[in-house]
Amino acid sequence: MTSLSKNKVDYTGSFFPNGYFNELNADYEAAGLAGYQNRVNNPYSSTFKQASQEIRYVSVPDAPIKWLAGAYGEYSDSQRAYTATSTFDPAMGIGDGVTQTSRGQTKTTSFAVFSDASFAATDKLEIFGGLRIGHDKKKFNYDFSVDNPAWTALGMDAGFVTAQRETLSTTYAVPRIGVRYQLTDDTQTYASVSRGFKSGGFNIGFVQKGDERPYKNESLVSYQIGLKSELIKNVLSLDTALFYIDRKNQQVQTYNALTQTTPVANAPKSRSLGGEVTLKAQLDEHCSGYAGLGYTDATYVKFENAPATGTTGVVDASGKQQQFVSRYTGKLGAAYAWDIGAYNLKGRGDLGYQYRSSFYFDQSNTQKQGGYGLVNARLSVGNNEYEGYVWGENLSNERYRTSAADFGYGRLVTVGNPRTFGVGVSKTF
Repeated sequence: MTSLSKNKVDYTGSFFPNGYFNELNADYEAAGLAGYQNRVNNPYSSTFKQASQEIRYVSVPDAPIKWLAGAYGEYSDSQRAYTATSTFDPAMGIGDGVTQTSRGQTKTTSFAVFSDASFAATDKLEIFGGLRIGHDKKKFNYDFSVDNPAWTALGMDAGFVTAQRETLSTTYAVPRIGVRYQLTDDTQTYASVSRGFKSGGFNIGFVQKGDERPYKNESLVSYQIGLKSELIKNVLSLDTALFYIDRKNQQVQTYNALTQTTPVANAPKSRSLGGEVTLKAQLDEHCSGYAGLGYTDATYVKFENAPATGTTGVVDASGKQQQFVSRYTGKLGAAYAWDIGAYNLKGRGDLGYQYRSSFYFDQSNTQKQGGYGLVNARLSVGNNEYEGYVWGENLSNERYRTSAADFGYGRLVTVGNPRTFGVGVSKTF
């Protein structure tokens, strides 16, 4: 499988609301910088290019040991430029403003080989496992520049990193192993243990001294047990699962009040545990439905020097709930399908409800989103080759936030999409 992708973003303007920096502007004026207006313009640009190739070799379907093996390679080039323009009274004799620009580039080369296999030890017991061995290399270049030497001479940029050249190189291995056991003709249980890995990286965007250190690799060990059961043959099924995840150096998005940026930090130890249950029903050839519940207890076990939210310094976030993780989730849905009677066309209508309980946007647990649910629907007509469909999301027009940040001068939020409708067509080749 070959993949090529390219993305480019250019933004001009200020994404901070009017008046957000009034308190900061007043502090600068009190210190003698007359007419100071912080970040009246915040242009941003980025480009991302990626090329990847994956090759797989798979055993024949009736082999006693079913297996696949393959190799993966990737190269990517990510470049970002952040700019901040602030203005002040030219009567001060140091110009009428200053523009600060940070530019960062990360070039990543990744290679991996992998294999996965399953073996039927008996007519009821199956053993499965896999291994992925990879190598990631990242080259990082960063520069910070200022267009007003007089501003720099005053020491206003002393807290920023001016240049950085670094390379990260990591080799990793992530195995997994597990068993499946057929308790009855209609019930199967399983258990597995696996490792996970995410390579470290570099913070980009007005890097403050102290944040220039690359954030570390994240690793985890995941334990899972589950049960799949057909309660009524071809009509009603029940899936359940329990999990425990032990993480080291979890990569966490934080908020820097001094630079108004979001550097990544590492939580030395965190863990998640919970479970989920899903019930599926196929009442007849037309009607189907599902219902599910989930519970997750995700906390930072050890995060003593977490960057504080809304101020400078650090806080002890040990024992806090992991950001963006809800304790409770739920889903409920139904579908109706029918034959149209021409050109092998089939129609299908889906209606679903998804719920998540409250969660936090930051590691300090100061920015909270209350629980909410979304109603979504989809109506389609198609055959094995073509499909046309209409869809609606958030039909109840629920108001919720997808992000929240505080850089010391008030909370900034991103609001989720309101009631939205769309149409689409697709073709299968």
